[in-house]
Amino acid sequence: MKKTVFYGTALGAGTLALVLALLGCRNFFHELVPPDENRITSFSVPGQMGPSLIGETTVHVTVAPGTDIAALLPGISVSPKATLLPVTLPYIQRAFPSANLFREVRELYASPDRTGEVIDLIRQNPDFTVPALDGAIDFSGPVNFLVVSGLGNIRQYTVMVEVDTGEGKFRSFGFTKFDNPDLTRGDAAGVVDNAAKTIDVTVWYPVENIASFVLVPSFETNGASVSLRGLELVSGTGGIDFGKPALAGWGSVSGTQTLTVQRPEADLPSPLMGYPGALGLDLSAETGNFPAILRKVEEAVNEKGGAGKFGTWAFSYGFAQSAGWGEYAKRVIEGTAKLGNLDDMWAALSVFTPGAQWNGAYYVDANTGVGAKNHLLIYMDTYIMGVPGKYLPTTDQEVPEQYYAIKFQGN
Repeated sequence: MKKTVFYGTALGAGTLALVLALLGCRNFFHELVPPDENRITSFSVPGQMGPSLIGETTVHVTVAPGTDIAALLPGISVSPKATLLPVTLPYIQRAFPSANLFREVRELYASPDRTGEVIDLIRQNPDFTVPALDGAIDFSGPVNFLVVSGLGNIRQYTVMVEVDTGEGKFRSFGFTKFDNPDLTRGDAAGVVDNAAKTIDVTVWYPVENIASFVLVPSFETNGASVSLRGLELVSGTGGIDFGKPALAGWGSVSGTQTLTVQRPEADLPSPLMGYPGALGLDLSAETGNFPAILRKVEEAVNEKGGAGKFGTWAFSYGFAQSAGWGEYAKRVIEGTAKLGNLDDMWAALSVFTPGAQWNGAYYVDANTGVGAKNHLLIYMDTYIMGVPGKYLPTTDQEVPEQYYAIKFQGN
């Protein structure tokens, strides 16, 4: 019995040792083989607004008005062990400095397919020097970057940097086979022309037995929302009904729909939300002085003909809450304010928001009618910029009682 158990244990130990040895070898060889990932994992430039939109082969970046996109030094991260090469003439000359490449570099200057030329150069010269990313790049037009994996596979990215205009724009638009199984030739990518505000998409679709054409779009925007006839359209969900398009040619039909692309307004507006970037304002001298910040923003708005057309909360909500509630707590402790008294709350907030009025109410569940004692909804009066500017005043308005009884069904 003992011998049998001993034999089984010894065999198990031997097997385990062999497996561990094999796994150890496998890990050893894994360390010797470099990874094959060749992606841009992060991208940033000075003056950038919002995150970069990094796709499979494209990068879209928006910068604030006044940014000189003809001379930007980007910060770029790529996959582990991968190599980055900007396809610009200064970087190419640094990567291939050999006198033997003079003819190739000269051809590169004249070639319409600069990336293809660079790929050929890399393949012909495996010992090329990878230049450090330390020189400014002209992003006035699309710029190509090559990411070479540790195994030598190359992925080309096209980077597009644009100055923000405040308008909603499409970055990409199309119809995928995944969302539209009836497509007969795979994904259909659209050609976006934001200047003309058009998108052309050629879709291969079975027309003979289809009464109408409902296609689910896939798209990216610059943070803007998209709507169709007043209803929000979300990428990958919901469809665009093109009806039964009229015959446009042999074996083809065409259809048109109008989409609205709109940049969202700030849900907690202040002079710091959107205005400095859109107007190209430097507010460093006014830091911490909200009346001065509002004055400078208002002057810029008025100069551009916006008097009476633009509004905001005059003070940052975050700043007002942090300072105001601290003041309220101090007053409650000192006995000059009563805990839970709304008028005392508004008075404390007003210390840091001179000229602005506050109002609000405790939250009431519309379904049950039960009010919360620890959930207060508040708002500041809206300031309309002009000559002179003025408060509306929204805080003086009373909501009729019947509106509190409205109940919404569905999503």
